Amino acid sequence: DDAAYAAASGCGLAGDDAIRHFLEDGEKAGISPCRDFDVPFYRQTYADVPASGMNSLLHYLLHGRAENRYPNTNALEQDIAVITGSGLFDLPLYARQARRHFLTPLEAIRHYLFLGESIDLHPHKEFDRAFYRRHYDDVEGNAFAHYLRTGVWQSRVASAAKLKRLMDSAAAKKLFDAERYAEAAGLDPEEEEEAREHYFLHGERLRLSPCERFDAEFYLENNPDLGRLGTLHQYHPFWHYAEHGEKEGRTAWFDAGST
Repeated sequence: DDAAYAAASGCGLAGDDAIRHFLEDGEKAGISPCRDFDVPFYRQTYADVPASGMNSLLHYLLHGRAENRYPNTNALEQDIAVITGSGLFDLPLYARQARRHFLTPLEAIRHYLFLGESIDLHPHKEFDRAFYRRHYDDVEGNAFAHYLRTGVWQSRVASAAKLKRLMDSAAAKKLFDAERYAEAAGLDPEEEEEAREHYFLHGERLRLSPCERFDAEFYLENNPDLGRLGTLHQYHPFWHYAEHGEKEGRTAWFDAGST
């Protein structure tokens, strides 16, 4: 960012000259190259960066971004806020995995963001980072923060155990129309289990219909009580209908004949 760097450094340079100035002098003086990358924060937060002798921005571009390191305080604080605000970070579970005592939930959350995710510690019994990243290749940054900010509202599945429960429920209630869904999703109609798995991993968030008489958008719009964060299962509308909604008499699709 030529303008931001020129203002911060006072060098009055732009383009390649500004980049050269940053590489040779600016970074050593703690001057950040743009608003989204904070040199002092990055070097102070990740001690291995100055120890490596590598320019901090180059380190971030070549290594840090892929390792989900934070480029600035704001990005870190946003993830802390979304995890804290969700109320879903399981401190006792996390402390047992980390084998240490945390004085506050914030201390544990910071530990998770800086270290825990990278060594596959789970922040919640229903969340498995490796599973989530394997099935959703658009996830950037901390996976749990992404799930809370985006995934949970899109009915994404965050663990193999949860996927199994969703699939078992659909099979037991016999509401899922595998042949109909497979045709809509371009799958083999003979592979019923594959169709159920595809629906919960991808079809539900795309609001594909699992059977003739269920419309996820309609169900969510007409049952606003499902939009309360607490039990993550309730963000899977078809599961909720199969387990609760049908016997509660909830309407799951628009029936033109009833109007």
